[in-house]
Amino acid sequence: MFLLELLLAATVALAISPSAADSSLEDFCNGINAGIFPHPDPHKCYKFISCVFEQPTVYECDEGFVFNVHHSECVPGQWEHCERNHELEELCSEVSYGVFEYRWDCAKFVFCQRGNASVFECLQAEIWSQERGTCVAGDRETCRPKDSHCVGKPDGPVALPGSCQSYIECRNEQGSIVECPRGYIFVGTGCVVGSVRTCESLEHLCRANSSVSKHPHPDFCDLYITCDRGQSNVHSCPVGEILRPDMQVCVPGNSNNCTYTSVEGMCDGRQGPVVYPHPQRCDQYVRCEQDDLYVNTCPPDTIVQPVTLQCVPGIQETCTFFDDLCLAQPNAIIPHPSRCDRFIECQSGRASISACPEGHVFVNSTSSCVPGNTVTCTRLDQQCTGREDSNLPHPNGCHLFVSCRNGVTSVQSCPEGEILRPDMQVCAPGNRETCQFTPINGMCNNRPGPVVYPHPVNCTLLVRCEQGQISIESCGEGTVLQPRTLECVAGNQNTCQLYIDRCVGQEDGTIPHPSECHLRLRCRSGSASVESCPRGTIYNTAGRCVLGDRETCESLEQVCATIPNKLIEHPNFCDLSIECRDGTTSMRTCAAGLIFHRNMQVCSPGDVNICRLEEVNEMCAGRNQGRFPLPDQSECIDYVTCSNGLPTVNSCRDGTVLRPRFLDCVPGRQATCEFFPHICLFRPNENIPHPIRCDLFVECISEMPHVVSCPEGMIYSPEMDVCLPGDSETCEFHNRRQ
Repeated sequence: MFLLELLLAATVALAISPSAADSSLEDFCNGINAGIFPHPDPHKCYKFISCVFEQPTVYECDEGFVFNVHHSECVPGQWEHCERNHELEELCSEVSYGVFEYRWDCAKFVFCQRGNASVFECLQAEIWSQERGTCVAGDRETCRPKDSHCVGKPDGPVALPGSCQSYIECRNEQGSIVECPRGYIFVGTGCVVGSVRTCESLEHLCRANSSVSKHPHPDFCDLYITCDRGQSNVHSCPVGEILRPDMQVCVPGNSNNCTYTSVEGMCDGRQGPVVYPHPQRCDQYVRCEQDDLYVNTCPPDTIVQPVTLQCVPGIQETCTFFDDLCLAQPNAIIPHPSRCDRFIECQSGRASISACPEGHVFVNSTSSCVPGNTVTCTRLDQQCTGREDSNLPHPNGCHLFVSCRNGVTSVQSCPEGEILRPDMQVCAPGNRETCQFTPINGMCNNRPGPVVYPHPVNCTLLVRCEQGQISIESCGEGTVLQPRTLECVAGNQNTCQLYIDRCVGQEDGTIPHPSECHLRLRCRSGSASVESCPRGTIYNTAGRCVLGDRETCESLEQVCATIPNKLIEHPNFCDLSIECRDGTTSMRTCAAGLIFHRNMQVCSPGDVNICRLEEVNEMCAGRNQGRFPLPDQSECIDYVTCSNGLPTVNSCRDGTVLRPRFLDCVPGRQATCEFFPHICLFRPNENIPHPIRCDLFVECISEMPHVVSCPEGMIYSPEMDVCLPGDSETCEFHNRRQ
């Protein structure tokens, strides 16, 4: 049995190896797909050529063997003379199975099997003993066995000179070489944990009080040393793994060059489930399941712990464990080493991480969290000292704000989906990541309400959300939304400036509004409310409401002093007009849905908010009857008549024009819109010439004018009160002397 193990471990002398290609043999295999041939050089009988698909490969027999062309194999022989070793062939020719000495080298022996001879070499520091039929410790120079180490000695192990990896096992004064397991060396009477390279014992690793559970072996990266009650033992990582000394676990790697496998290949061929530390990051670990790879990340402020591979408190930037910080303060609250919004609680030397509320920083002197900037670690707890109640932006997020109440500072957070409106000091719909406010058409989405928000761009408007529906509410004249309370108070609607302090120290009564001349502030006990003049009027210096221009704050009481009887537009409101009559001024208001038509001096359908006259096809909507001028009235002929909501465009008859204010057709010049409404005054029943055209005449009936046309080719004769033949262009009669 021992001989069989020896044969399996020895180097096979018949093994062949390829040698460098000879350029002169490039064409040797032309036309040959397969075959083995002797080298063409007779002096190289220890070489042969293998042809595969016309490609030559040169092989060389091991030393002490030559190529046998008859058997196509390497057989014992001398390279120098290229002769076969007939002695070995004769030795084994009649032997079915046997082992004999190789007389040319005492470190080798001949193995005969079925008449064939094979030469094997003993292990290092051994020679062949034909007497014992095995390899024994010996000197290869003198070929003398070293069994003398066992002479006169009891059975047991004896050190093997020149080797600490092996030793001599003595039995009945005869010795055999035994090799220690990997990672062990022979010291004294047995194998102990040690380094083959230095032949030094590593037992001292377990004598020291070390917290390390697995020590790397200095010779092999797939081995590690463990300690049990001061005793050391060598263990091997699973196949394909090597020790990660820092993590105290075996991980995928190459045991030949001691390199770790990249993350991408860590789970190749591993069914799992199994967990490994990440090769580069201490806050991640790799999980393998069914050949699939998953990279998991520890929660914030935790890193992977050696041995257990659990996520425990630690600094991810430096891979430092917080438990180390608690060694000097086993029961205390200490600052986080890198983040001012965290602190460490040490209990019995064990560390746990706690976070301050959002927008707070940890103060070591008081072991408490206070409002602060977590980026700059600046305290904000004194920001409200001496300040009125208000809500201020927090520097760490647009969804946070500093609330000042009675001089006390606190940090508040807006509801989900809202951010602070700094100008209004309230939370409004917006994106916490981009700090952009939601457009008005989306402010009420998914908000059942009821809830109110300030308008995004107008400080006089309020957005109300109920059941996801939006409605817009407006403050009264001269008032704006007050920040934080969202109440309408006295203010400038253009600049959003508040006037709530204007009545402080004032007696009860009214004072001018600072920015609007049609408003006054009513002061009561230091508080201000707003009073307004009627539309189209302003306050004069005496505090009385008079007709005026609210943009320029000029009175319009004397505007009609130089204007004849007519209606003119109001400068501020398109549904108002100023009536000038005999030098006096008064104001008229159009009915609902009508605005003042400047050219025709009447109220006509239009939008009072944008001061736009309705188009013809929209003018009669909802109106059963009515007569209105065209919206772009530049001529004085056409007008619109409404009947049951439908418009009809009509035209004044020839020789008449549409009269402003009255919208009736009266005698006039259509080219210039000049009209003569009173031409029949004091002429109850008679015909008179048309004031412009001679082919027409005016029939006065009850002092009301009616224009009548002469037949074509005729003109009116006042003397005869009839139409006679004549030229309407020159107004000359035919065949009649002028």
